[in-house]
Amino acid sequence: MEKVEFNFDEDSFNKLFPFYILISSDLKIKGFGKSLAKTLPLIRLNDDFATSFRVKRPQIDTPTFENLVAIFNQLVVIEATAESIDLRGQFQEHNGAILFVGSPWFVSMNQVRERKLTLHDFAFHDPLLDLLHVLKTQEITTQELKELLIKINNQKKALKSDQEELNRLSLVASANENGVVFTKPNGEIFWCNESYLKLTGYSRVEVIGKTPIQLGKCDETSEEELLKMVVPFINGDLFNVEHLHLRKNGDNFWVKTKGQPILDSDGKVLEYFAMIEDITEKKNADFKLIESEDRLSFLIRNLQTGIILEDENKKL
Repeated sequence: MEKVEFNFDEDSFNKLFPFYILISSDLKIKGFGKSLAKTLPLIRLNDDFATSFRVKRPQIDTPTFENLVAIFNQLVVIEATAESIDLRGQFQEHNGAILFVGSPWFVSMNQVRERKLTLHDFAFHDPLLDLLHVLKTQEITTQELKELLIKINNQKKALKSDQEELNRLSLVASANENGVVFTKPNGEIFWCNESYLKLTGYSRVEVIGKTPIQLGKCDETSEEELLKMVVPFINGDLFNVEHLHLRKNGDNFWVKTKGQPILDSDGKVLEYFAMIEDITEKKNADFKLIESEDRLSFLIRNLQTGIILEDENKKL
């Protein structure tokens, strides 16, 4: 095979190895690439190589021409002592001198930007920037995964806290002597406690899927009482209404129904919570008191004797 010789001018060589260093036999820097000059602005021609650089791999404490020649044809890492920048490459003989060819050993794109280096400062065959882009993408992906993991853990903690709160509320609702129901936004009951079943006489199967109005409306329920519940329910508002409630056996009893919506973060109704209290005894007592007051008022109006009423301050 015919022997092939390569001859490059400095500009052509710079395109292939823009970070090269040419070292004389007395270890003086006789030349360096344009990109190296941009990366290490303190480097000057005829500077002492042993003063400007340290051979880290393989480690050489005191560089000489001979021990640099001894590490030809292997991977070397040198460090610019003034800049703390590593260069990765190899030493090679060139016309009685030593030629270093390689590129900076950056570990992040931030280091490239700090040196104001661009894609054009690197040889096209140099894979460093591609590797750094891959590393950056991996860092971003890793960071996103970390953030996602933190978010999931926080959601788990919040869910655990919400579940504990729900368990406490469920225990309170279940043990409450008043009837408690939870409904969907359309009014269908999806949960009730035992007290509600005892108050109404219905079974759980008969209650679930029905609305409180379907179960409780009786012939004596007025349109006004219904509107006091239906309108706030549709609007997602609180309501507090006293009305007659139907039992399964056809009897009526007086209840006070307090309802309130459970909203999501956007203010949309997720479900409704209602408490039904049996106030029949109180209502009967009120009716009896009204009847007594009416009878007393009737007697007073029809007495033939003059009557004067005073308050505690002796005022008529």
